[in-house]
Amino acid sequence: MKQIAYIITIFISIISFSLLHVNKVSAETITDSFTQVVNQNVVTIDSIYPSSGNQDTAITLYGSGFGDAPTVYLYSSQGDDPIVLPIFFWDDTVIKTMASFVKGNHDYQVVVETASGARSNSVNFRVDKGQPRISSITPNSAHPGEQITIIGEDFGDDKGVISLYGSDSNTVTLNCTISSWLDAQVACSLPASLDTGKYWVSLDTADGRRAIYELNISAPVVNNPSIGNVTIAPCGSTSCGTITTAIITGSNFEDSIKVEAVGVSDGNHYGQDTFSSPDVPYAVIVGKTSNNQLIVDFHGLPCNQLYKIQLYYPAPDSRYATTQTDSFAPHNACLTQKG
Repeated sequence: MKQIAYIITIFISIISFSLLHVNKVSAETITDSFTQVVNQNVVTIDSIYPSSGNQDTAITLYGSGFGDAPTVYLYSSQGDDPIVLPIFFWDDTVIKTMASFVKGNHDYQVVVETASGARSNSVNFRVDKGQPRISSITPNSAHPGEQITIIGEDFGDDKGVISLYGSDSNTVTLNCTISSWLDAQVACSLPASLDTGKYWVSLDTADGRRAIYELNISAPVVNNPSIGNVTIAPCGSTSCGTITTAIITGSNFEDSIKVEAVGVSDGNHYGQDTFSSPDVPYAVIVGKTSNNQLIVDFHGLPCNQLYKIQLYYPAPDSRYATTQTDSFAPHNACLTQKG
């Protein structure tokens, strides 16, 4: 009986040792597996180079656990939506990316997220000169030759270039003549030769950054000249000779305007374009006040009729204005009509 009991005791000891060994191996296996899973989910950015730059600056991230198909996010300190940066190269320890569509004079936090959703620590990146942005152009429907004002940010302090592209072409049409350039506002004059239609305004900074905005070019509003009143100046103490001076008030008297006297009876025109010699009737604008007053000397008008005044613009501009009821007679010391 003692021998049987001894054998049973040894057998129980062997079984207990075996179970203990199996449990130990299982625990070690579970622990190792858990450690591997944890390690797979750890993403770390150790350093960033450079730590500051401008729009389109190349950035390299050094770390570990980046894995396959990571995503690089740029978070703003102002709470804006994160920016997803383009990735040009990556492996488990290195990512090469670029600062794109970023604001200037701004601090960002860079974070890497793996394909499995694990997220890294954040590192700081400072943007000095960001992506220029155009928020508006006034007027939003401009005319050829008109000045426009471009409002936005990150234009820089040094003057760049403003170009216009036709909406159906990639060819530069013409440049806008710049009169002022500030970091958030640019003023320039459109080319007078622009056709109507939609254009892309391209703002290129002095260091090569670019912003694009759409602009509509419409036909200019045509304002005809208008004659309000005609006053014939008295001769005064000095003899008028053969000159009759008319003071014309009205509106829309642009710099290219011309004037002539039209005979009420014979319909002949005597103006700036009829001058050929001093003894042939003609007109000269001797004074202009803003766009609403002209002072005109009519030389040698024939005395045998009354006259109306007509204002007009040179071809191809067809605008004109004629006095309807106000007719004037030349001064008495005038020439007789020449045949």
